[in-house]
Amino acid sequence: MVRTPRTGTVAIQSPYTCVRNIFSRNNFERWYHATVTQSSSDAKWLSDEEMAAWRPFAMLASSVQSSLEQDLLDDTGMPMVEYLILMMLSEADGGALRMCDVAAHVPLTPSGLTRRMDTMVRAGLVRRVTSGDDRRVVLAELTEQGRARIEAAAPRHVEHVRRHFVDHIVDREDLADLARILSRIVAAREAAAIADPEPQ
Repeated sequence: MVRTPRTGTVAIQSPYTCVRNIFSRNNFERWYHATVTQSSSDAKWLSDEEMAAWRPFAMLASSVQSSLEQDLLDDTGMPMVEYLILMMLSEADGGALRMCDVAAHVPLTPSGLTRRMDTMVRAGLVRRVTSGDDRRVVLAELTEQGRARIEAAAPRHVEHVRRHFVDHIVDREDLADLARILSRIVAAREAAAIADPEPQ
């Protein structure tokens, strides 16, 4: 649903609904049957146990991210990728990171990141500086205005993270297990990206 100040609500299909429909049992079984019968027999299909883990994750990743993005936009007018960049810089030593390190952790193409950084520089949130250790290296550095921006946005964002995700994990052991599993997957993907980087 989209809320409008004058006309009330307009029904639309949200990203969560789209994903839910794609992964609904009937749709999934039709897709799975068609794929199995039309593909090579040596494909390594997911077992029932593996599918029981993958399907909820696929649904959750899309729906939670969509909700958090919309909440952030409603609260601050800030897109999620801008929040991520400001967050990384605020946590970095000296409030600065190499551009390649920023690129490794945001869902943007190199040209998309350049455009986003140009926008943030014009807004006074970050600045580009030359590394004191290697003048060939360009750093993204957080400004005081950028720090104030992330500090103002963070409390409400954390509330939404709790509401959409953390508060649903009641058992602290489950939370620790989830952190361990996801960290392992992230580390494996980062190692793979270093070993075989995507073409620029």
